[in-house]
Amino acid sequence: MSQPITKSSAIDPLIESNPTSKQYPKPIPSSSALAIDILALGRIVLGIASFAAPTLALSPLKIDLPANMTLLPRVFGGRDIVIGEWTRMVREEDKNAAEGGRRELKRAMRLNTLVDALDFAATGYGVVTGTLDRLSGGLLAGTALTWVAMGLWALRGL
Repeated sequence: MSQPITKSSAIDPLIESNPTSKQYPKPIPSSSALAIDILALGRIVLGIASFAAPTLALSPLKIDLPANMTLLPRVFGGRDIVIGEWTRMVREEDKNAAEGGRRELKRAMRLNTLVDALDFAATGYGVVTGTLDRLSGGLLAGTALTWVAMGLWALRGL
């Protein structure tokens, strides 16, 4: 005669009988999820624009780009495409992971926030040294700070 399966049965020694909130976290708050999606898609769109048409992408900032300097926006555009797609992929792929996908998503959001903070610092350096005018610097710095704030908001909810 077979024995009934109980909580202390040998077949589930690693699984607790009452799941904790750490095992099954609450869903990501909708405002954090929205911030993550906006950052990921925004980074992809900006990356594609910078990669495909760097002169056109920089024209709203009144940055004249000589033809031999289009490589740099393309390099950074490629970076943004990859980071944005990785963030989007992690958000979609890890939803059903045991920890709710939070571990890798936190890494992605930390990276996004750090990249945007460095963009802000580089913009400030450009304004201070005179290689970037104040209007263009203000637009770039404002965008970078907005993205940093959104990244921190998203991390708060993870």
